[in-house]
Amino acid sequence: MTVLLAEDEVVVRNLLHRILVLQGYEVLVGANGREALELSQAFDGEIHLILSDVHMPEMNGLDLAVAVRVTRPRVEILLMSGRFSGELSKLPSLSEVIRKPFLPKALIERVQTLLTRREF
Repeated sequence: MTVLLAEDEVVVRNLLHRILVLQGYEVLVGANGREALELSQAFDGEIHLILSDVHMPEMNGLDLAVAVRVTRPRVEILLMSGRFSGELSKLPSLSEVIRKPFLPKALIERVQTLLTRREF
């Protein structure tokens, strides 16, 4: 299964990438929402999950999720945030939020739950 990862903090992005790859996921990695959107548009295969930080420069995770859902309506969405604001009330339907910081085990459990709640 393929995960589109968008995270602007290099250390966090690299750690999340490593965690997901070790679990057997194919991971497309963007340094911000705009880069992740471009990866999504260029990728011919199925993207099963977007894992994105909410607060990023250039394009935030909420806008990324909405933009990707236009062409990939079945994609699952897991947004990450260390701060919760009114923006989160604008979450696209069927999206989830995980609060930073989180343990790798908690992330993998959430990802697996999202990916098994629907058949692809």
